[in-house]
Order: sequence, then structure tokens, then C-alpha cells
Amino acid sequence: MLLGYFEQAKEAIEVSESLGLDEDIITAFNLACQWDRAVIKAKKTNRKHKAIEQRAFYLWYLKESLGTRYEEYKNIITMKYLR
Repeated sequence: MLLGYFEQAKEAIEVSESLGLDEDIITAFNLACQWDRAVIKAKKTNRKHKAIEQRAFYLWYLKESLGTRYEEYKNIITMKYLR
């Protein structure tokens, strides 16, 4: 399971780089995906709330940074995580 996650993350980074996204955007996409997984897996309320806040921050950052292209890039990149 963990090896599969790292392979998906590697592919998502390669796709992001091929789109010409800068390193900060690529990092933010990866962190948003990691916090999303933390939300799903969290069993304790405090941990879940922290993960939700962190995910929301990175998604806000991405939306502000990418503007109208956010949805397009999100769909391309997150497909690598969802396979």
C-alpha cells in the first residue's frame, strides 16, 4: 500500500513538472493530497480537525496561486493519486 502511494506521488510530481508548475505549487498539491488522506484516516476528532484545517489551507493557497487554472490542474494531478 505504501509503495503504491509513493509510486502515485512520483507520477503526480512528474506530471506536475511536465505542466511547468513551479516547485511551491507541486509541493502544495502533494501536501493537500496528504492532508486529505489524513482526514480520511483520522480516528480522533482533534486530529481530523487539524487535518481539515491543513488541507483547507493548501487548497486555498493553490486556488489563489493558480486562479482559473486551479480546477484544470487539480483534475490532471489528482488523477494520479486516485488510480
